[in-house]
Order: sequence, then C-alpha cells, then structure tokens
Amino acid sequence: MWKNAEKGGVLSLEGINRGGEAFISAVFAWLLPGRPVVVVCPTVQVQEQVHQEIETWLPRLAKRDRSAPEPQFFPAWDVLPHESRLPHADVLSERLETLIHLAKRQKKDAPGPVIVTNGIGFLQRTFTPAQLKKRFRRFALGDRIDPLDLVEWLEDQGYEPEAQVSQKGEIALRGGILDVFPLASPWPVRFEFFGDEIESLRTFDPQTQISREKIEQITLSPGGELGILKQQLAADADYQTDRLTGHLSGNPLYIFVEPEEIAERAADYLEQVPEGDPFHDTWETSLGRASEHGTVVEMREAANDSLLPVQSLDTFRPLGQAADDPQIAEAQRREFFRQLHRWLRSGYTVWAVCGTEGELQRFDELWAEYGLAKRDDEPQPVRTLGQVSRGFLIEPAKLVVVTDSEIFGRYRSQRPRRLKSPHASATRSALEIDFTDLSMGDYVVHLQHGIGRYLGLKV
Repeated sequence: MWKNAEKGGVLSLEGINRGGEAFISAVFAWLLPGRPVVVVCPTVQVQEQVHQEIETWLPRLAKRDRSAPEPQFFPAWDVLPHESRLPHADVLSERLETLIHLAKRQKKDAPGPVIVTNGIGFLQRTFTPAQLKKRFRRFALGDRIDPLDLVEWLEDQGYEPEAQVSQKGEIALRGGILDVFPLASPWPVRFEFFGDEIESLRTFDPQTQISREKIEQITLSPGGELGILKQQLAADADYQTDRLTGHLSGNPLYIFVEPEEIAERAADYLEQVPEGDPFHDTWETSLGRASEHGTVVEMREAANDSLLPVQSLDTFRPLGQAADDPQIAEAQRREFFRQLHRWLRSGYTVWAVCGTEGELQRFDELWAEYGLAKRDDEPQPVRTLGQVSRGFLIEPAKLVVVTDSEIFGRYRSQRPRRLKSPHASATRSALEIDFTDLSMGDYVVHLQHGIGRYLGLKV
C-alpha cells in the first residue's frame, strides 16, 4: 500500500472509522518523510479534530533520529469574498503562518510539512509565493526610516490604524512610538524612534501594554490577505494569485477525508459565490491539480473492500447505553478492560490515550482494581497523554487504541479551537465552559467559591 502511495496516482482506503483518520494520516507522514502531506477534511469541526489528533500522534510515531513536524492549520475564510467584511484576524493569521512555514527553506533531512485544511479552504486562492515574499520586511536596531513612511507601508500590507493595538493586524502611532501586531507573531512589537532611527525594539502585552523583552530585529509579515487580493485585482485584473498547492513541492500527498462529502459541501458553498469570482477554483480544478502534481489518498468510513480496516470499539465498549444504570455501566467497563487484557495476551499493542494526568491515573487504578496490574510475564498497555476523540482497532497491525471516551464511557465533546498566542488566555471568558463534559455529582472547582459538586443547570 505504501509503495502505491510513493508511485503516485489515487489510493482508496475504506473502512477508516472516526478516530482513525488522523492516525493513518500521521502514519503516512511518518512513512513518507520529506514529502508534504495535506489532509483535506469535509468540515471545520472535522478539521479541528484531525489537526488536534495529528498533533498527538506525530511525536509518538517519529523515531529518535527524526524530529516530528508541527502540523499546520489552514482554515477557510470565515466570510464570502464578495462581502464587505474581512476575515477574522485569527483566520488570516493561521493561513499566513501556514504559507510562511511552507516558504521556509527546509533542510534535506527535515520532515515534510503536514497541513490540515478543509474543502473550502482548499478551493480558495491566496498570494503566489513570489508575491508573499515581497510583502515581508526586516527591521533592526539602528535602521533608518521615517515613521510615517513605515505606517504607509504597513497600511499597504493590510494593517489597520487604531488608537491602541490589541488585536493582530493593527498598528498605532503615538509620537515617536509605533506599535505593530504582525499576523504571524505571538506578540505585538513596539518601535521607538529617535528622529528616523529605530532606537528600541521590544515586544509587549496587548492587554496591559507593558513591555516584555527587548529584541534586536523583527521581520514584519503582511497584515491581511483577502483585502489585499481584492485591492490588487481591482487595480490589475491580471494580478496573479495562487492556491495552497502552488506553495508545495516534492510530490505532495493529498489525503481527502470523505471525498464525496467534501465535493458536496464545496458545491453548496460555490453556489453562494458570484459567477466569475477570482478567489476560488472549482472542485474539479482543485482535485485535478492535486492529482496532477501529487498523490491522492481517498479515505472513507464506509467499507466495501478495505485494505486497512480501522474499526470502531463500539462493539466492545458501547457508549451512551445504560448510562442511567451504574451497575450495568460498571459491568460493561469491567468486561472492556478484560478485553484489553486479552488483546495484550494475544500479542496486540494497546495504547491508552487520555487527555489529563488524572485520567491516566484513574485508568491505572481501574486496571489494578480489576486484577490486571503489572506482572513480570505479561505486557501492559502503553499509557500516554494526548487528545484523541475515539478509540479504534486495526486488526492487520494488531493495534488497539483506547481513549478516555471508552475508559470512562462518555463521548468527548468537540471544543472550539483555541488561540495559539501566549496572551490568549487573558481574553477568554471564565464562562467559556463546556458543561456537557460534566455529569451530575462531579466535583468542580469554582473560581470564587472553591470545591463543590455539579448539580446541573437551571434557567
């Protein structure tokens, strides 16, 4: 199967159950080092889940002599291009960070990039590599430039003037001080000028406006994408744009998760786009480009003739059933743990993946409670921290992955994607809690009142 992927063409994988898409994608990236891997998902929710799970699997698959790549998240614009609004700064930031990552010169032995996108993002056009390169500018201490000229250049790059910088893509000029928050930077930067000379450079906290640390130089990235493309195409109808595939080299591997659903959602989306729109390719064009310049893998849950079935664990550990009867739920979990033990004794590798140390500790307690604690003559599960939504079984590989969902008998809820900036926690609301993760009677810690017990919600 891997040889087919190396030769190019189209490889169809069926019977890939939910939870296994990210694992198989990570295995491809591991077995085909140096080649770009692009995972195209049908929805944003699946994209977020797959990206999170690939982050879990890649470091665990990588060998000691090979570093694991950091998977990139390439979202679609959260607006239609003909609307007056522009995409959110976080969306533009992640798109731009992905393109910057692809533009960096890689070492010969470096792992190939792994990009997770969705069908709509895969259709959307962006800067060409050459145009993107022109929009970067490096500044160092002692450089000379009129602050007003720098502001004018930044506005041409899509930055928005504000009284005070608080979000990515903003600038603020106050006398001889210029604050800039680059899209591709975790922190904003403060320029202090003496005349037209850059006398000081330092990062600062956008919430408190307090300086953090001095820096010697900074490379400023574009402050926008779609807005700049609109301006350029309005001024020059022949202005060249490109697609994500145009930023890849080295025989990319494209993995389409549920390709029929991707195509259907792409068609529905393109019906909202005006005819002659220059910001999107058709689905046929995008798929043809991928097939022409790389290898395509189609991944489906439905199975007719599966080369590598990735089975659900629902047969062994049904979730959501008998939840109101603690005795039945406990009996089901006990039998599931015994099944894990039988797999181990039959030569299977069993991975236990939990989201917290507390959950791993509870797994160990249950393992001992059920009389399965470590014995010198028996293999034990591989315990690890990570974010994997559902467990799965790969019979040909004799591999079982069990997650906190199966261990504790609950579905993992899909959380919204978090901001990656270090200061992002300061902007999150204390009420941003997913109460579906809580069960009646669970212990909780209240911000003001300390330890308590969750008794439900009332309106």
